[in-house]
Amino acid sequence: MKKIFCLVWGVLGLAACATQPTAARYEDELSAWLGQSEEALYAEWGYPNATYSIGADGFIATYIQVYNEPVGADTEPYADEMSYSAMRVPSYGLPVAQGVYYCKTSFIIRNGIVTDYNFNGDDCVR
Repeated sequence: MKKIFCLVWGVLGLAACATQPTAARYEDELSAWLGQSEEALYAEWGYPNATYSIGADGFIATYIQVYNEPVGADTEPYADEMSYSAMRVPSYGLPVAQGVYYCKTSFIIRNGIVTDYNFNGDDCVR
């Protein structure tokens, strides 16, 4: 009986360690970029999809990710799934995607240093 009890607690302990992707974890990942250099950001994320000037000493670097399936093929992290009809195209006889998942992440860079970030979308999870 003791062995079964220990086995059950061990399984429950392992289940507690398994983690689902969440927006809070994504925010933690982004906050680690504060104070990092522009070059380090580009080395990890690649060049941004768009940049916007915010004065002589700064700009916003924006990254956009669009997926046909949620990250990890798990919709649990999404409180409200969103579908972006503007991103759909005619199927031309090909299978139609079930949904489009989106994440837009922006970093504010001043004097070559990441000073702030922002993100939105239904697939901003880690």
